[in-house]
Amino acid sequence: MENTKLFDINYVDSDGTKKHPLLLHASIPGAIDRNLYAMLEREAIKMKKGEKAQLPFWLSPTQIRLIPISEEFIEDCKKLSVELPARVDIDDRDEKVRRKIRDAEKEWINMIIVLGAKEKESGKLPVRLRSGEIKEYTVETLKKEIEQRLEGYPFEGLTIPILLSKRPIFRG
Repeated sequence: MENTKLFDINYVDSDGTKKHPLLLHASIPGAIDRNLYAMLEREAIKMKKGEKAQLPFWLSPTQIRLIPISEEFIEDCKKLSVELPARVDIDDRDEKVRRKIRDAEKEWINMIIVLGAKEKESGKLPVRLRSGEIKEYTVETLKKEIEQRLEGYPFEGLTIPILLSKRPIFRG
């Protein structure tokens, strides 16, 4: 039941007086943003304890970041990004791999994959999870893992360029 006085919802009764009706509503106003705030607050508390903050996989703006070892692996990353059923971007910036990994961790990316000759040859992808754990997956097993994590949740692809070098840079 909602507070119609708060929203200044009223009607004029048959006797000419203004009255506030009872209002039954199917959802709580602000329920989605309140839940997001609660999640962010919980993660902020984790950060104060020195733990890594993390959004649920399905909710993360970017779920997987691909980091090519060098420019020659950007095309391989593009092909892989199309195969994976997740919000995937590629860090093609002219930075060292360590810096790219650190930046992805600062952005709370759930899975980070560094791709080079060794990974291309073996077909095994070392996936750095947000927890810090590194697991090896083939493309097929990674697809299954992603599908399992997204099962039952809504999904939309990225709405920004897949290559980080093509995104706007904001300087304050």
